[in-house]
Amino acid sequence: MECSYFDAARCLSCTHMGKPYDEQLAGKQLHCQTLLSGHTSAEWLPAVASRESGFRNKAKMVVGGTAKNPTIGILDAEGRGVDLRKCGVCSPGLLACFPVLAAFISRAHLTPYDVPRRSGELKHLIITESPDGEIMLRLVLRSEKLVPRIREHLPTLLASLPQVKVVSVNLHPEHKAVLEGEREILLTEQSTLRMRVNDLDLHLRPQSFFQTNSDMRRPCTGRGANGSTNWHRRQSGTCTAAWAASPCTALIPPARSPGLRPAAKPLFRPSSAATRQGWSA
Repeated sequence: MECSYFDAARCLSCTHMGKPYDEQLAGKQLHCQTLLSGHTSAEWLPAVASRESGFRNKAKMVVGGTAKNPTIGILDAEGRGVDLRKCGVCSPGLLACFPVLAAFISRAHLTPYDVPRRSGELKHLIITESPDGEIMLRLVLRSEKLVPRIREHLPTLLASLPQVKVVSVNLHPEHKAVLEGEREILLTEQSTLRMRVNDLDLHLRPQSFFQTNSDMRRPCTGRGANGSTNWHRRQSGTCTAAWAASPCTALIPPARSPGLRPAAKPLFRPSSAATRQGWSA
């Protein structure tokens, strides 16, 4: 993948940019086999390659600049916004949202948080796209000050982006390098995003973890279901691979905020079809 942001040194997040992908993949496989060399009975299947661009279904973007001219991307070393609306790793569905969201920020006059000055309100946009092209949008704010304004302008945003099904505000009042806070305020009637994994329907909530490469999740989950019954949960939420690899009960996390469903529910809710197949929640 070619990246003008990387070539111009505006964003160096993809540290292996410029190294052929087949070399990256071979190196990772060799490293993994070396770490597990003591397991002589292991059978190594061919590595599953990802698309080189447009593969990421989740974007965690810093909002910088001004309400009139916002940037959506990252911050530079001085804390100034660097616009990355055409980032090549993001899915086409996410890229289509960025200019509309920038216009929404300007129209609703949502003042970006200025890190050096510790002023402003809007810190991040966290956007997730489902395999069906539906979107969950989360706006990370310093306080509740802009919530009424967001509610006022939300119908116009949803008319412009009808694929957006779940919208919430996350409150992150502290001045520190953390993506989000603990409190979530739901702004739409729909509270979960349906994420299809092979023949399962899982429902993703705000603040939940999910594999960010949909194309890779399908074959890897399928392999686990066919060959393993002892996958591990990870990332402090319910791992999709573990949940889809063997019949199990979803982990129940502690309640995190008034804006979320009670902790008596699992992070992922199976469809009725999955329940009929023996999946328990």
